[in-house]
Amino acid sequence: MKQFDALDAALDAVSWEWLEQAHPVLAQALIREVQRGAQPGDIKRHVQNRTFRYELALRCEQAARFLVSEQGDAGQDIPNIKEFFAERP
Repeated sequence: MKQFDALDAALDAVSWEWLEQAHPVLAQALIREVQRGAQPGDIKRHVQNRTFRYELALRCEQAARFLVSEQGDAGQDIPNIKEFFAERP
């Protein structure tokens, strides 16, 4: 089976960008939860159980996966996401 790592990463990034623009309050909350150690799957389950909005739950999971990957690349917590991304090429 082929792996689509680049495509998967791009989809996660698109979900983060969408969430940040469409629902900035949710985006900021998602940052805090990821910083506290929440896993993308747990975030998806929580959003689904809380809102019954499966599509939103999927977007949140993908966005969280993006944040976790960026956090790992930086090797540290993301104190201010806007500054973090402003420094990236």
